[in-house]
Amino acid sequence: MKRLMKMRDIREALRSLFSTPVTTDFPKTRRPPEAGFRGKPLFDEAGCVACGSCGRVCPSGAIRVHDPKPGASGRKARAGRRMEVRYDACHFCGLCEENCITGRGIRMTDGFDLALIDRTLASELIEKEMVFCEGCGRGVTTAAHLRWIRGRLGEMASANPSLTRIQQEPRLTFPASPAAKPPDRGDDVKILCPDCRRKVRSAGG
Repeated sequence: MKRLMKMRDIREALRSLFSTPVTTDFPKTRRPPEAGFRGKPLFDEAGCVACGSCGRVCPSGAIRVHDPKPGASGRKARAGRRMEVRYDACHFCGLCEENCITGRGIRMTDGFDLALIDRTLASELIEKEMVFCEGCGRGVTTAAHLRWIRGRLGEMASANPSLTRIQQEPRLTFPASPAAKPPDRGDDVKILCPDCRRKVRSAGG
């Protein structure tokens, strides 16, 4: 009995020695993922307006929004809103793609090979020009976001001063430090955050 078992083991060893490997030749040969596979999400430079919607719905906090601080440093160089996706925190749930307002700002890809030696490299960044409130200096949103909203509204956008300004001035400069004066009705034509616009319209009666 023992002899038969040894002969069987020898046959199995010889069969394994001369047969082809069962496993794939990864990473030399990349196996194509199945249809519907969700890999890492990627920003699209042309489609993303950096509105921050994807960051608000991300359950794991993998998508982060970094806004520049208003002030003298912001006026010296064009500051932008940076959108960052961290693959080491991503659950690959697809909510970012599903809730993108443009429908093409971020998309799930079939990329799955995310092994890295340095964890700090497991991220992707995209940056868009920021628009600041001319009343208080706080960030409002990105210029690309305002242009996208204007495109969606069409002629109705003329009712909003900020959307009118974004059309008239393709390259907005950063505002100077807010003047120490109470808001008046004439300030309504400026690009303002919601809080400052309420103050201006309240001042106008």
